[in-house]
Amino acid sequence: MQAVVRVFEEAKTSPDVGSKFLNMMMIAFLANTPETLGWLFTHLIQSPKLFEIVRAECDAVGDIDGTAPFLKLTPHLYSALFETCRLYVFTGTPATVIKPTTLPGMGDHVFLPGDILHSMGQSAAMDVHVYGEDAKFWKGHRFVGEGEHLLKYDLTFGIGRSPCPGRNFAIAELCLIATRMVQTFDFSEPMVTERLRFDDADFELRSPKPERNVDIIDLDGKVYRIIHPGNGSDRGPPGMTAANTPESDFACKLTPRM
Repeated sequence: MQAVVRVFEEAKTSPDVGSKFLNMMMIAFLANTPETLGWLFTHLIQSPKLFEIVRAECDAVGDIDGTAPFLKLTPHLYSALFETCRLYVFTGTPATVIKPTTLPGMGDHVFLPGDILHSMGQSAAMDVHVYGEDAKFWKGHRFVGEGEHLLKYDLTFGIGRSPCPGRNFAIAELCLIATRMVQTFDFSEPMVTERLRFDDADFELRSPKPERNVDIIDLDGKVYRIIHPGNGSDRGPPGMTAANTPESDFACKLTPRM
């Protein structure tokens, strides 16, 4: 954070602009990171074959930091993260047209300088022409091996001249936290509970709730029905955060591995 402030000070940026940028970063740190990790582990720990490979990858890398090449060292975890982003992180970053241009699928319409284009991330993420007929399923290994080329279609962090400025930091942070959690803990059978309030104690669980179910595809190609907290953002954009918000809490007990 101090580095960001220093950049604004050296550029003599107005306090108003700097404050808005820092507020945006704080929202991302406090909301997007935990929600994205929550969606990742909701699916990952209920994908037994994939989780087995992910654990082996994470154990093999040992003690690493955020500069590690996670795509190379933990490809299945990296893929599972971006598959989670594909389905649960809303993208609405606009791009400003700077010269007359046309777009595929838009006929002869010419977009003029000053026009604003929005990437409809959640619609594009379900494009069967890009991701295949199984695009509606969470498939954690989608971006591994021959599927790695699909990463170029990722819209999680925006498009054009104004993508998320914290993209690289966010990816490194999410991969590092997820790797550390997989290395450190065993995960119990999950459950769905009522959402915690801000004044609840840390690590407290509220009353169980009837879970929902969704189908996912595991590494063995089989479709599994897993428990799911419900997507509270299904009724529209999630508002101030990019990551979708769950309707209920997804919980499991973490036990230190021996």
